[in-house]
Amino acid sequence: MPGTDLQRYGWAPVDSRIWAPVRRKKKIRRIIERLIGDAALIAAPALVVGGPLLILVTILGAYYAVGPALVGPALLGVLSVFFAGFVLIVEKDGIRAQL
Repeated sequence: MPGTDLQRYGWAPVDSRIWAPVRRKKKIRRIIERLIGDAALIAAPALVVGGPLLILVTILGAYYAVGPALVGPALLGVLSVFFAGFVLIVEKDGIRAQL
């Protein structure tokens, strides 16, 4: 005489109606999430290439704009604006480092 599921396996069958039905995401939302995921994969290599390139362009631009006498103060001003803008964007968006 076979036993019940509870006796044989230690658990009883569960009625699937106790869970709320899972709503399927809309197509546009799935596309947006896919694009964000793809952009996240490209972001790190882009920063590796773009970071040094941005610094080089900033140095050359400051030298061209103010001349050799004021390159230091001009660089401090331009880079401080870049860093402050970056911090403000990160704080507003709530981006957290995922370690």
